[in-house]
Amino acid sequence: MGIMTIEKMRHPEYAEKFILLENIGAGYYRPCTLDLKMGTRQYGDDAPESKRKVMIDRCNQSTSSSLGVRICGMKIYKKGSDQPEFRDKYYGRQLDAEGFRRELVNFLRDDGENSVRCELIDIIIEKLHSLRDVLRGLDSFRFYSSSLLIMYESESELLGQDPTNRSKVDIRMIDFAHATHQGFEEDVKHEGPDHGYLRGLETLISLLQEVKQQVLSGVSFRQ
Repeated sequence: MGIMTIEKMRHPEYAEKFILLENIGAGYYRPCTLDLKMGTRQYGDDAPESKRKVMIDRCNQSTSSSLGVRICGMKIYKKGSDQPEFRDKYYGRQLDAEGFRRELVNFLRDDGENSVRCELIDIIIEKLHSLRDVLRGLDSFRFYSSSLLIMYESESELLGQDPTNRSKVDIRMIDFAHATHQGFEEDVKHEGPDHGYLRGLETLISLLQEVKQQVLSGVSFRQ
């Protein structure tokens, strides 16, 4: 299949449905990104028993079961270095609750400082609250094995005059291969919102609020 331009796709001859992919990193210079596997369940309704057992064990052996969220990947920049640091999904699976909190602090750490970027915490919490309010109202929707992507610009001077520039802080739900809802093909019909996903959001909100309070109290976050 060749590459088709947007202009060509708009022609009536090519009137079809397409999946449009967005590069949400466009416009960032040195983006810090955090990929979080959300929810307490990581398999779809159509998963065979062997797959379910693997996913259940993986959740029980990681923070997915206790917190409703685990680190699936992370990229951060440190001041004076053009080479980012990475954390992969295998690293994230080994973390306990305290390790998860530590890496969340590292993700938001000030370059060269023993504190975190409190202005980012405020924006992220606000966006998480908005997402939580929406998900609470989605009856029957399940987002099994999906992720939450958090991204911000590490170069604070690129945020412009306003350090709370929301255009450089983004949160997206991604990876919906196992998502479902009532009326979707012949999938199992679930009732109520996705409580496992909501548990992960509540964990993030609670931890971020805790970190912010510690910042305001003068706590130093040494590595």
